[in-house]
Amino acid sequence: MADVKTFLDEIPKVPRSAFQDLKDAELSDLDSDSGSERTFPVLPPVGPPTSANATPSQPSKVPTFSPLFNQPSGSSDFFNRLRDQKVSLESAYMSDLSTIKGIVRVVNLDFHKSVFARYTLDDWATTSDATGAYMSGSCDGFSDKFTFTIDVSSIKGQAGKKVHFSICFSCSNNQYWDNNSNKNYTFQCFGTPPVRSSSAPVTASSRTTTASRSPVMPAYRPSAQHYQPSASSPSTMCDDPWGRFM
Repeated sequence: MADVKTFLDEIPKVPRSAFQDLKDAELSDLDSDSGSERTFPVLPPVGPPTSANATPSQPSKVPTFSPLFNQPSGSSDFFNRLRDQKVSLESAYMSDLSTIKGIVRVVNLDFHKSVFARYTLDDWATTSDATGAYMSGSCDGFSDKFTFTIDVSSIKGQAGKKVHFSICFSCSNNQYWDNNSNKNYTFQCFGTPPVRSSSAPVTASSRTTTASRSPVMPAYRPSAQHYQPSASSPSTMCDDPWGRFM
């Protein structure tokens, strides 16, 4: 053990005589007795073989739905319109490949209120209603939030198909509608994702980029008979809630 040497802070130097019995060794590439540094070649990383003709990956061709409207909460007059029409879609987006999720804000007119989205997958030949659910803790004194989901699995993957919907708010035997200024809210299925900003939810204080709009469709105009069972929220009406924000 007396001949064993421990190297701590120095690079070990191997004499040239140690390599004399090696065949086909390039001694010029080995360390000399003078202790000159040896340069080791840098090898390429080990991995699967690549093709010289490989091309960058292409965008996904899976059909996807995209909104044909600007997110309402990105508008500078969002709260003014909410005050005037009592209900407004705040944002809508694809929560997965077959489900549209929307957030609705309504003026807090009474404790008992209900919200639903009336939608069509066949240009209003038939309609369905998606009932809204109260968002716990969303009451700010002036307004409440509700969420709804629309199932589009029956037309998923069919490029060109559209989903139109409008929002209804029922309170104190009255109905208030938001149908995007008589144009309805529309999602369209595209073969490839259109070049546009993300359709993720936007808060009322945010801004959105300009998006293409759909051709003007006949807006859904509800009749007075349409009324949904009420769903309560834990908020109450005050004297003049809008005055708090003036």
